[in-house]
This record gives sequence, C-alpha cells and structure tokens, in this order.
Amino acid sequence: MNRIFYCLVLLTALAGCASTQTFDYYRLKPDAVAGNYKVVQNVGVAPVIIPGWMTSNLMSWSDGYKIHRTDNDRWSFDVKSQIEHVLSTNLSRELSGKPVNVGPWLGGNRPDRAVFVEITDVSLTGANVEMAVNWRIENKERETIYRQNEEPFVVLVMHDGTREEAFVQGLSSALVQLSEQIAGKLAAYQ
Repeated sequence: MNRIFYCLVLLTALAGCASTQTFDYYRLKPDAVAGNYKVVQNVGVAPVIIPGWMTSNLMSWSDGYKIHRTDNDRWSFDVKSQIEHVLSTNLSRELSGKPVNVGPWLGGNRPDRAVFVEITDVSLTGANVEMAVNWRIENKERETIYRQNEEPFVVLVMHDGTREEAFVQGLSSALVQLSEQIAGKLAAYQ
C-alpha cells in the first residue's frame, strides 16, 4: 500500500513539473524595396558582430542602461543569422536585385566589395528603436574604402502590439535604413 501511495505522490510531483508554458517566436523581416543603385562589383556581407547579450535565443534589448530579456519570447532561429540574412536580402533589393552573399569566404571566393557590420547596441525606449552600428566596406585586397563609426539608426515604431513586436519591427526597419546607406556608398565607391 505504501508503494502505491509513494508512486502516486511521485507521479503527482512529476505532473506538476511538466510545463504547459507556450512561447512566442519572432523573426526579422527584410523590408527594403527595390532601389536604383547599380554596382558592377560582386558584393558580400561578412559575418555580423552583435552584442553578447543578444546571442541568446531569448529576445533581449537595452533601454540604454539595462538589458531586458523576456522569458516567453524567443527568436525563431539565431538572431545573428537573421540579421545577416535580412541585411543581405535588403542590400540585394537596394542594388537592383544583384545577389549579395554572406561570408565567410574561403580561398579566392571573397567578393569585390565586402561589407563588415558591428552592431554595438540595440535599444528600445518608448516608441523608438535605436541601433548603433560601426560598418565598413573593403575591397578584394582587404583595404578599407569606406568606414562609418557609431552610426545611430533611430526608428519611430507605430505599433499597438507588444513591446516585443515593436522591437522586432523597429530592428527590421533599422536594418532597412542601414542597407540603404550601405547601398549608396557601394554605388559611390565603385
């Protein structure tokens, strides 16, 4: 009889440990429209550098002073890979459909123009998403032909949903602004 009682207690405890918690998954969206920039060279985006606190699959952002992390909101897949995909897709659209590949490149596969991006901060304050970025363009010989340090991209998010939805929408829009600026410089420095 004691065994049955202990088994029931154990099963009840295990059932209480089972989680029925659901998660919301988010992904960034390439929102750039077709641009008129033309480049002759092959273009690629090097692996993007992001702040260490963003590398978790849990959604996180800064408010300028504090890092906020959600428990139930997650990236649908690696946020660094999403940023690289969105940036290369946006750039391709801005460059009139020219393919833009993502590095790293092995051997002689390095493109004529390689774009290096380091996101130093992404903050959500009120209705604004701000992304601080260092970026540069290198030629095939690894010489820097253009550099932009600590460029802030600020997006006013008009969104009635959750803070997480506003953050994702704002980050996607900031990546559009970044790709527009990079496309302009790629066209100027041919």
